[in-house]
Amino acid sequence: IDSYIKSGREKGLYEGTQILIKEQAKNESEIVISLTDKSYVFRSGVFSLSSVKKGSDILCLYSFLISDLYEYFIFITSGSWGVSTRPQIRLDDEYLTFPYIVPNKDTKATLIALITEFIKPYKSHYEQFSLGEPQKNNIIIENVNKTVHKLYNVSGYEKDLIDYVLNISRYQFQESKQALFTKKVNSNLDILNLYANVFLEEFKKIYKDEYLQIEVYPLNYFIAMNFVFSKELPDTEVVIVNDDTNEKEVLKRIANNLSISKLTNSKDSTKNIYVQKDIKGFEQNSFYIIKPNEYKCWHRAIAWYDVAEIKEAIEYAELNRLKESLNGA
Repeated sequence: IDSYIKSGREKGLYEGTQILIKEQAKNESEIVISLTDKSYVFRSGVFSLSSVKKGSDILCLYSFLISDLYEYFIFITSGSWGVSTRPQIRLDDEYLTFPYIVPNKDTKATLIALITEFIKPYKSHYEQFSLGEPQKNNIIIENVNKTVHKLYNVSGYEKDLIDYVLNISRYQFQESKQALFTKKVNSNLDILNLYANVFLEEFKKIYKDEYLQIEVYPLNYFIAMNFVFSKELPDTEVVIVNDDTNEKEVLKRIANNLSISKLTNSKDSTKNIYVQKDIKGFEQNSFYIIKPNEYKCWHRAIAWYDVAEIKEAIEYAELNRLKESLNGA
């Protein structure tokens, strides 16, 4: 195959369609991967994947490299990205270790069409020697991600985990970006609904004769969700309670033994919501989850962890009740 990797004095390294990969991350947490169909000589610190005759293959490969799955892979395998203030990502043992699945003809055509459309505004922008850069087409990127996910059989909680890593985990070492994951979400009903829907989806698989309704209390300092079981199908599965209910009234409504003082107990860190980051409890026909009003606490990926913990607690309680019933008999 007419392709080249590595820097050197060979002319072919700088010709044809090229993917340019920068070893230095941008703004500490963004990998830099560019595409060009012009000949360029680049300096040390930039690597090239190039081909004169296989331009379509380069376009297809580029679609993989700008996908969130590839970015996630680099984050979890890189030796310095995410832990260093000036991270450098190596070519041979980091950038090029991604497991490549050869797409079929239709998938390859789809990815090439998406990338061809994606780069159009960039070509137009740089032909005019304009400053800055054009707005990224997020709809095309989303379609690239969907296509790559399908190829790699990424689904369900795996997509949410990728999103959590790229939008929360990778920023946690950067002091300047703390607000990206500690921002308040009590007014962002989309995020709260995405979290709640994980519980609805999972409990529908378990209980065929009971229904779950989730009451959401988006308060200023913390957010509470009350999960209520019923024999009747509710009109609305997720109810956002946006009245002027204060924290004290919310705790009284969802639990018999909770108070503000217990949530902020400085003597017992396991009961302090700002140390523990979540408080879970069970009532007769319901259970509740209370967490600080922060994005990282209510991301959909965390819902998968929480629902597993709740299911385990319910199964344990039901098993104990069954044992007591058998012993009593």
